[in-house]
Amino acid sequence: MIAAALLLLIAQETYTPEELQALDRALHAGNLARADLDFDKAQAEGHGCLPKVRELLGKPLEIAPEMDRLAARAGAGPLALLAEGAALLEKGTGGAPGATPPPATPEEALAILERMAAAQPDIAPGAPRDALLDEMTWHMPSDASKEKLHETAAALPLPAWPFGDPADFAKWPLAAFPADKPLVRETPHGRIALGTPNDDAYDGDFAILVDPKGDDRYRGRVGAAAGTENRRVGLLVDLEGDDTYDCGATDITLGAAVLGVAALYDLGQGNDRYTAGHVSLGAAIGGLAVLYDDGGSDVYEGKTFTQGAAAFGVAVFFDDALQGRPEITVDEGTKEPPEIRLFDNDRVSAWANAQAFARPRGVAFCVNRRGNDTYEAGGVYLHAPLFADRYQSFSQGFAIGSRQVDWAGGLAMLVDLDGNDRYLGDIYNQGVGYWYSAGLLWDGQGNDSYEMTQYGQGSGIHLAVGGLVDCGGNDTYVMHSGLGQGGSHDFAASILHDRGGNDRYMGATSCNGSGLTNSVGIHIDRAGDDTYGARREGGLNTGRPARDFGSIGVLIDLGGKDDYLGAMEDGGVWRGTDTGVGADATPPPAEAPPGPPEPPPIAARLPEGPLSQETFDKLWEIACRWEVGENRAIVPAARKRLVEFGQDVLPYLDARVETDNYGLELRAFVDVLKGLDATEFLRRNATHGSERRRKVALHVIGELKASDLAPEVARLLDDPALDRRAAAALAAIGSHEGDGTLVSWLSRGGRHAAAAVSALTALEADVYPALRPLLGSSDFAVRGRVVNGLAAHFGKYGDAVRADLALTDVRALRSVLDVLLRAEWSPSDADALALARLLDHEDWGVRGDAARVIRGRCGAGPAAEALERRLAAETEPYVKAAAK
Repeated sequence: MIAAALLLLIAQETYTPEELQALDRALHAGNLARADLDFDKAQAEGHGCLPKVRELLGKPLEIAPEMDRLAARAGAGPLALLAEGAALLEKGTGGAPGATPPPATPEEALAILERMAAAQPDIAPGAPRDALLDEMTWHMPSDASKEKLHETAAALPLPAWPFGDPADFAKWPLAAFPADKPLVRETPHGRIALGTPNDDAYDGDFAILVDPKGDDRYRGRVGAAAGTENRRVGLLVDLEGDDTYDCGATDITLGAAVLGVAALYDLGQGNDRYTAGHVSLGAAIGGLAVLYDDGGSDVYEGKTFTQGAAAFGVAVFFDDALQGRPEITVDEGTKEPPEIRLFDNDRVSAWANAQAFARPRGVAFCVNRRGNDTYEAGGVYLHAPLFADRYQSFSQGFAIGSRQVDWAGGLAMLVDLDGNDRYLGDIYNQGVGYWYSAGLLWDGQGNDSYEMTQYGQGSGIHLAVGGLVDCGGNDTYVMHSGLGQGGSHDFAASILHDRGGNDRYMGATSCNGSGLTNSVGIHIDRAGDDTYGARREGGLNTGRPARDFGSIGVLIDLGGKDDYLGAMEDGGVWRGTDTGVGADATPPPAEAPPGPPEPPPIAARLPEGPLSQETFDKLWEIACRWEVGENRAIVPAARKRLVEFGQDVLPYLDARVETDNYGLELRAFVDVLKGLDATEFLRRNATHGSERRRKVALHVIGELKASDLAPEVARLLDDPALDRRAAAALAAIGSHEGDGTLVSWLSRGGRHAAAAVSALTALEADVYPALRPLLGSSDFAVRGRVVNGLAAHFGKYGDAVRADLALTDVRALRSVLDVLLRAEWSPSDADALALARLLDHEDWGVRGDAARVIRGRCGAGPAAEALERRLAAETEPYVKAAAK
């Protein structure tokens, strides 16, 4: 019944025609079209990025349809998801084995298990495997080992799946098991065992174990592949009973595979309790892993990298529901005693990195068929230094890459098909991707509650994809800080798509369809009487520009009587400012508790003594810290101390140019070098054969405005790796040495045209005729940079821009109006007349934008009078809203 309803639900088109029509109207209000959502966001290499992730980053409207497709695959069971994960990795798994006839005796059963144990996959033979195990600190490698680990592990093949379907084991008869005590056999590939129909207890390390029934207890490493020699296969099958998996003190257990293949199948719809350590409950590092429980009201407790977690492999956590629902009538309610097994109400909790979590080249699924489920993640790892009382979750559909070495992450998806569910977390949670990853959460029917602190509920962070789809029910979304709820940051893309019910959204900041720093954030609510609450400044449906062009935040709400805090209204079309709209519903802050005792003086916490390698290294480590909390004081002090050493510190700094590779080091270079005579230091590095040295030199030259190095910078316009950085540096130092080359870039389009626009307008070069065609560019990033550049330097370009109020191309004309709205200027009588004529334009977007300029710049003259006459006959909501 559930499967049929699911298929019917997913067979429908992701977006209704009404949603797409509303989307187009909203985009047009911003002088945008659907194609603008697809602007180039892949601003780094993203090594090892999954093709599907790259596709979704480029086409945000495809995120929700892809989630629907994967949710349909989840309905087909855990092995279908294994195959799907392998396909997303563009690797095969060797296929699943054919059905094995049920054994008739214990000896036949042991022979089957021995054959499975002997099927050791040779994933990384010899030295590669040993190197991986040496480098890997479970699932959290150090920064120093990440690049080596990633390069080696990305090439690993996926093993064949040797165990078959869970239903195959359900056919084993009782005659295949011993009657009195478990039958245990030691093999070259680990211990294997057959249990009894009684309540058995197992303690220790078992490679393969099958138990027929009884309320059994398991301790130790069971159903796991440890990745060591002859232990790359692990299987645990329990066919019936209310079982206890007491493995909280054991890592790599209960359906976990390291450089191997592992499964845990718990059948019989019992009420089971699982407690496990790190790397557990459906977790794969370089291999395949499945945890499958076919029903009952279960409890799952893990530490980290658990409940559907993968890196360089595929992991599936699948809680099924094979039995029918309990029959409960509204007038009678639940009868005592309740048959809790039939409810399938599960609780899934973890410290962090869980419930669909993926690292590089990992695909992870966490699936729950039905029941009123609770997912919890966090409470252990403090999110320092940003929060003193909030914790990292990294769960419930979260994927992350390694930003420091530019290795892309994977794809993680939590699918809950039915029930009134609760999702609880703190930081990075509930459908969020980070650095070339895709983090997704898909919930079917039910009245669901989502609560967390920051970064989640359908958000992409730093060149990543996030998605949350909820198919129905009266849902509540709460974020204590934001960003989220269909909000994205830094060349990212995301969507929150709620398809029905009376919903409540409390997003705090940057939520409900917000795009920050060149991102796309989409929020669509299909129906219901909905309530939106957020901060007045930058709260909901906002866009924040960066890098000389904007972002796109879209909020669509269809049907119902909705409550908005601000100028939004039912039936309206609006265009928000860069700071967003909304109302401040935050209560007055409570009186702050007494702070911690005063720390020792800053000088006493810095290394003392003359300049030496040891002294420099200690000071440099402090100088490169993130300036938050108490680091706001000690970091500048360390940089000042380095400057006090004078020119003698330059050789030590020079050695660091080649090795450091993160933004915080760049800040330190700037602060220290600005206190020294760094001209020759920068000239030598700007002309060096090392790309890293040239890159650092360009950044520092721009920050220090070292104009005497303009010739060296201009020559780097011919460097394909650093040409656009060189353009920005020329603008920063105010040099026109590269103007000719930059003008030629305008006709190239793409990133080079965008970089040229930013540099040339910042330099106020005489190039307006070359910029004019780009006012109507189909490239959102290029067009945005033209608008921002002309507005910022209106004193140079204003006369030419005002003359273009007669343009006939609608997109270009609206770009001109955008410039006039953003710039500081006073219209002449001729300007006011030209703007008034546009109030009769056939395009309602032009009329609305002209109204905005008149309201903002023309005062109470003839143009304002013409606007009032127009409004008396105007029927288009956007024009009316723009004129307020």
